[in-house]
Amino acid sequence: MQAASTLCGAANAVSGAGNGSCYLLDPACDQHAHFFTDVHYNRYRPPSVYRDAEGEPTVVYFQLFIQSAFDVCPVKQELTFASQMEYSWLDVRLNLSLLVDGQRTAPLPEGLPDRLWRPRLAFSPVTKLNPLDSQADQHLRFRVAPDNRIVANRRLKFAVCCYIDFIYYPFDVHVCDLSIVNVDSDDHQSILRWIGDEQSPFRVSEKSIHFDASEFGEGTFNFLGLLPLFVVDDLPGGRRRTRLVVRAAFRRQLLAVLIDPLGPSLFPVLLSWIGFWLDPRRPVPRAALMALSFVILEHQQVSHFASRAQDHQLRSIDVWYLVCRCFIIAALLQYVLILHTAGNSRDAAIAPPTATASPPRGASSGVVVFSPSATGATAGGCISPAGKLAASSEASPVAAAAGLARVVRLSPREIDDACKTLFPLAFLLASLLYVGAFAGPLVTSKDFAKLPVRSAE
Repeated sequence: MQAASTLCGAANAVSGAGNGSCYLLDPACDQHAHFFTDVHYNRYRPPSVYRDAEGEPTVVYFQLFIQSAFDVCPVKQELTFASQMEYSWLDVRLNLSLLVDGQRTAPLPEGLPDRLWRPRLAFSPVTKLNPLDSQADQHLRFRVAPDNRIVANRRLKFAVCCYIDFIYYPFDVHVCDLSIVNVDSDDHQSILRWIGDEQSPFRVSEKSIHFDASEFGEGTFNFLGLLPLFVVDDLPGGRRRTRLVVRAAFRRQLLAVLIDPLGPSLFPVLLSWIGFWLDPRRPVPRAALMALSFVILEHQQVSHFASRAQDHQLRSIDVWYLVCRCFIIAALLQYVLILHTAGNSRDAAIAPPTATASPPRGASSGVVVFSPSATGATAGGCISPAGKLAASSEASPVAAAAGLARVVRLSPREIDDACKTLFPLAFLLASLLYVGAFAGPLVTSKDFAKLPVRSAE
């Protein structure tokens, strides 16, 4: 560790002692020595002095100002936004009261911030961290607050690695985490805290998140909000380190979900139901209607496949298109059943020819000969009980089958009338099951930690 008593050649030239040795914090040659109350100041150690195990750590308060809308790119899996970070701490080893003018903050003298202790913050998972274009934003700007706290701020552009999972599309909610940690010390030396418990540590200038239209077009999202989290990580040796987490959650706009894609996908399903009002004896219009419904639905699904990222994973919208396709196929099978029923009805309408008894050989054509053995008649001309039983046993199965057919068999018109009510009710039930499985927990949930989505760690 470099000691604070390193030689100061530049201070020798200022003081005029060309050949003498001049040390830091020496009022004779150090123009900033009066700002240090501790002659053994060491900028490599936090302000807290640890002479015993009960020493309090230095608390660094952090705040983040988001100055532009989020730009999410699912192709690159990045969340980009411009912001201004601000953090402050109190160093009891300094005497900065001379820089404070009443209730106003004052900048630190040039060259002094490089000699002070300051937290070394790291951000993850960050792929790019660039200062903004202004030359004044290339470095940290330090000020002194009226309570002698040192305030550092800087404008940065973050590109955070964010796992964009569209498995619930179009009812998708996405969560992206940005972790902030002080890499130079653990909780025993310094600890990170958000500014205030009641005051939000975030400020957002816009309320919408837009996708990069040049690479991907999946719609517009709304903020669910920014959630500040306080996480403690275990380190080797029994140590601990705090980690501040900025959790950004955003949800697709409900109006965009209804207009595209759920709204247009209803049209081919409703179009296939128009066949229920057409004449079942004319198959050409119904066949053309079914083919048109299939073409429209396939075109809609292919257009969604072409505009989204080629991740080849099953999404909620794919399940919805499968449900719509099943109802169109069901309408087609319903008409096949109608054609089959109508064919059976025509076959039953053709009565079989009745058999006539030929007179026995030797009898005249005008004489009818009755055989007692065949008809069961007695000599007196009456039918015997055995003949009645045989006749009833032969006729009862035929009569029962005919009656059952009259009860079960429906005409094509009756089948169409039943489907006019059955199909909408079944489609409504399938829609409710779909919304409950995919959209329910995402649209109604307010707790970010319980959202059924995966976030980047």
